[in-house]
Formats: sequence, structure tokens, C-alpha cells
Amino acid sequence: MLHQHPAADGERRLRLTDPPLPPSDRATLAGGLRRFDHMYWPHTARENTVLFPAPQHLVGAKAYNELGEHGFEHAVDEVGKLEPAIGVDDLAKLTA
Repeated sequence: MLHQHPAADGERRLRLTDPPLPPSDRATLAGGLRRFDHMYWPHTARENTVLFPAPQHLVGAKAYNELGEHGFEHAVDEVGKLEPAIGVDDLAKLTA
């Protein structure tokens, strides 16, 4: 859900950039960019400092290095395939 919402916001922002841009749309666009910025930076900071380093700490440096350059991405893809099978792929259902 977190990653889908900014995509929908992005589409709205693109529509708002069609010239000419009335003052009310400028305010809407500016607000949308501020909301995205407010969400994006803490989100990516957490991914880069907590989430992405976590597998190395869990499995150890040797096992992590054995995964190779794209091993983590492969693991993320595999998790993405497993989530629907166990019913945890829709965050809206889990957080409602």
C-alpha cells in the first residue's frame, strides 16, 4: 500500500503539470510534492539503514556474500511470490 499510494499521487501530479497551470492547481501540486517528500525520505532512510542491512546480520557475512550481487533482489522476488500464498500481500487488509 505504501508504494502504491505515491504512484497514484504521481499520476495526479503529472496531470497537474499540463500547461497552463491555474493557481489552485499550483497549490495542489505543491501540497502533493510536500506530502511525497514527507513520506519518501524517512521511508528510504529506514530501508537503507535498517531493512536492507538486516539480512546480512541475520545470516552472517559469509552466507550473505554467497548470495552474490543480486541475491537480495532474488530473495525479495521470492518473498513477493510467497506473500499472496499466505495472505499477507495486501497491507490494507492487514492494517485496516
